[in-house]
Formats: sequence, structure tokens, C-alpha cells
Amino acid sequence: MRTGDLESRVAGVEEIASAKRKANALLTRRRIIEESVRETRDQFFLKRKERNQAETLLGAALQEEATVAERRSQSAMDEWHRTTHRRPSLAVEDE
Repeated sequence: MRTGDLESRVAGVEEIASAKRKANALLTRRRIIEESVRETRDQFFLKRKERNQAETLLGAALQEEATVAERRSQSAMDEWHRTTHRRPSLAVEDE
């Protein structure tokens, strides 16, 4: 009657050993995947940081360009005003 007990114990020990091997394999895969996720997240944040910096620089450049264009426009309007509203008395004095 006791022969089945020994076989059951050996089978139990083998099942435990098999479960430990599978658990170790799963833990190894988990570490590899977590590292991959960490690297992907770092790349994502780096690209997002680069994009934000580029957007900031572009915004500043566009604002500066708009300011320069506004100044040129105002200067052109001032010059137009000066040339069209000159006093005719200067031309009369030459005669």
C-alpha cells in the first residue's frame, strides 16, 4: 500500500521543480518586458521634450517675425503720411 505514496511524493517534487522553472522563466521575461517598456517611455518623453522645445522656438521666431513686419508696416505708413501730407508752401517758394 505504501508504494503509491513514494510515487506521489516524487511526482509532487517534480511538479514543484517544474513550477519553479516556469516561474523563473516568467520572471525573466517580465524583467525584459519592463525594461523594454521603460526604454520606450524614455524615448517618448525625450521626443515630447524635443517637440515642445521646437514649438517654443518656432513660436518665438514667428512672434519676432510678426513684430518686425508690424514695424515695417508702421514705418511704411508713416512714410506715406509724410509724403502725401507735405505742405505745398515749399513748392510755391521756389517760384
